[in-house]
Amino acid sequence: MLDPFVMAQLRMPAAFLAQLQAALVPGTSVLVTSAPVLPQHNNGGRRLTVLAASGD
Repeated sequence: MLDPFVMAQLRMPAAFLAQLQAALVPGTSVLVTSAPVLPQHNNGGRRLTVLAASGD
């Protein structure tokens, strides 16, 4: 369940939000965290897939 207080605190770039909203379908889970994906390493700006799933 979405907590309106928590939702009011979220900030993200408009372009990212638009892409996220376009990808959301019923049953989609979204994890929001302030923790870095790579806490000890820099990936040099390369694209990084954190989690992927297929419809198969």
